[in-house]
Amino acid sequence: MSEIERLRRKLAREKAARKEAESILERKALELYEANQELIAVRDRQSLELKKRIAEIKSKERVYRNIVQNASDLIYTCDVQGNILYANNTMITQSGYSKEKLIGSNVRNYIPDKYKDKIHNFYRFQFEQKIESTYIEIPVLTANGETIWLGQTADLAIGNEATFNVLARDISDRKRVEKSLMISEEKYRSIIENMELGLLEVDREGMIVKAYPKFCKLTGYSNDELKGKDSVKVFLTEEAREKMRKVNDSRLNGESGVYELRIRRKDGTYCWVMISGAPYYNEKGQVAGSIGIHLDISLRKEMEEELIEAKKTAESSLIAKDTFLANISHEIRTPLNAIIGISELMLRSSLNDEQRNYLETIISSGDNLLQLINEILDLSKIQFGKLKLREESVDLLKIMEHIHRSFQVIGSQKGLKLDFEHDLEENQGYFLDGTRLKEVLFNLVGNAVKFTEKGSVGISVWRSRLHDDVDVISFTIKDTGIGIPEEDLEGIFGTFEQASNTHESGAKGTGLGLSITRGIIESMGGELQVSSKIGMGSTFSFAFPLRRTTLLKDESSGEIDQNDVSRLKGTRILVVEDAKVNRFLIRNIMEPWGVSMREAVNGAEAIEKIQEESFDIVLMDVRMPVLDGIQATKKIRTELNLSEIPIIALTANAIHGEKEKCFDAGMNDYLTKPYTQKDLLAKLLQYAGTKANNDNAAGHINLEGLNTLTQGNEDMKLRMVQLFIDETEKYIEQLHTAIAESDLERMQDIAHALKASVAHICSKEVLTSVRSVELDKVAQEEKIQAGKAMINLLEKSINELRVEFSF
Repeated sequence: MSEIERLRRKLAREKAARKEAESILERKALELYEANQELIAVRDRQSLELKKRIAEIKSKERVYRNIVQNASDLIYTCDVQGNILYANNTMITQSGYSKEKLIGSNVRNYIPDKYKDKIHNFYRFQFEQKIESTYIEIPVLTANGETIWLGQTADLAIGNEATFNVLARDISDRKRVEKSLMISEEKYRSIIENMELGLLEVDREGMIVKAYPKFCKLTGYSNDELKGKDSVKVFLTEEAREKMRKVNDSRLNGESGVYELRIRRKDGTYCWVMISGAPYYNEKGQVAGSIGIHLDISLRKEMEEELIEAKKTAESSLIAKDTFLANISHEIRTPLNAIIGISELMLRSSLNDEQRNYLETIISSGDNLLQLINEILDLSKIQFGKLKLREESVDLLKIMEHIHRSFQVIGSQKGLKLDFEHDLEENQGYFLDGTRLKEVLFNLVGNAVKFTEKGSVGISVWRSRLHDDVDVISFTIKDTGIGIPEEDLEGIFGTFEQASNTHESGAKGTGLGLSITRGIIESMGGELQVSSKIGMGSTFSFAFPLRRTTLLKDESSGEIDQNDVSRLKGTRILVVEDAKVNRFLIRNIMEPWGVSMREAVNGAEAIEKIQEESFDIVLMDVRMPVLDGIQATKKIRTELNLSEIPIIALTANAIHGEKEKCFDAGMNDYLTKPYTQKDLLAKLLQYAGTKANNDNAAGHINLEGLNTLTQGNEDMKLRMVQLFIDETEKYIEQLHTAIAESDLERMQDIAHALKASVAHICSKEVLTSVRSVELDKVAQEEKIQAGKAMINLLEKSINELRVEFSF
């Protein structure tokens, strides 16, 4: 190949290469242009986005600034030296300073001097320790000179220059409340301390947290000596600790309480304190412990002990008085019984007029003496608060007519007019104690007649409706007699007191009548009032509410005829009486009645005779030598196991409590000396044939006691039986609960409550069961079994009563 050809080919290759290079260069230039255009577009987009972001940021900044500026909290920024760089509107408004005043000023300028170092040190510590956020409460002085409290949170921002961004809130109101509470707490603490009340604070386990000064003074310990100690072990004896631990347990249940306790001082002496204890709570509402306020009551306890001793002394005196009256009553009534009884026997014999007058005078004098004894005993009962009223259905009109008739004869003998005015209805009954009302009226009307020489005595009784079944009955006794001096009116109702001018009438008395009358009226729910003028007479008045009732038709004449006496013929009666004259009297009374009488001079002899032969009735004197009537009756009922034979007490002791002793011993009834022939006959008729009747009676009821109480009043008898059934059924329910809970004390209380009514209505077996639950000291299981047996007997008694009375 020629040189030229080679050059031509080389030139062609170079030309092709150059052309290829140009092509590549053009392509690269195009790519570069396109990339540049794309970069320009990106730049434009980023610029647009940046402008948009800047606009959004500025918008948010305006919003946040507006929020900060108008926030309800105080917001400001300061450097680490405390120079204020920014303050929002709330800070400007609440501080009272202008923006120009605040910006650039130092925070220390607005803080009271005594707080400046504390706050400066607080924030310096935050800066040095690089603590991000802190909270402190500081006082700030406002432009008008007031101090406000701020609770502020400061966030530390560390950049080119460290700053504090502070958010604060006005807590002045809360601070004022806290200060008020603190003052109040200090005030009450001061009051308690000055009242000599000792405070002791313990935790849940009873460990002492704090003993306050007065408590330390009371016990002799210091707070350091007591702190952390077991309060129960420090202050209480062994026997008192368990009681206190139970009290502490109740505190853990949130219960408060007041109780008295004897505590031991540091020196070993003891004092009594009244403790008012209450739980206190932690922030979670849980009981954290308790606080006890202790009041020293040692002096009061000493006084109580002295009062107890004085009470015992007074009770001993009253018992001695009671015993004295009982003995006097017995000693007077025993011979009086013989005097009146034998005089009545002699009246049945052939006598001339002079002898009859003498005997009637003896009987009248005996009755007067008996009335005096009764007045003394009534007075004793009233003073003891033991005067018992027996409520029964009474024909009030008949009582008033009887009073009127009784004094008409005496009044006419003195030339007096005795008036009786009323608005009572015939056959209208009232529930009251008719005997006591008669006693009141006899006394008041008797006094009116006694102290009136001319003119009249007026008795008036008026009604006013109180409720549907209750009337208020007003009684007035007015006379034209000698009157009562004004200076005597206040004391006229005193014991043994009489008006100073009573001697003018020539009338005599004990001065007991009005005192007893007032006591009876007050017991019946009324008040005795008096008005009087010398020479113009006196007016006594009283009133009380009475419940109306329907009167039962009484077909009897009230007199005991020979047909009644014949019922006693052949009745075997044992008379147990140590006084020979009384045995002579009762033998002469009963011989005409055809009874078969045996005698015993004491209780021991009576038991022997009862073992030898059977009797239908026993008349048992209460006070006798060797073995008295109470002891003898108990032996007859328990050792001889004779529960059916009626035993009637004969006693000259009419003091309160005697009747209850007789019934508790097992006696069926009670006859007080001196008694009349009619009284004795009525008692014997009541129990004549009782033994035969009891043999046929239902097994668990015995109505002898109930018959005695109701005295033939069938309406009252039915009501008492119904009441017994209702009350006993309630007690049975309570017994079931007490047995289920093994509450022996409650069982005994129920048995005690049942005993009296069971004694009058149920058989000896039932009564024995009730008494065993009440009194027997046995193991728990035995007591529970006894309780179940008692329930069984009571339920049988109720069933038999329902059959007997068709309930």
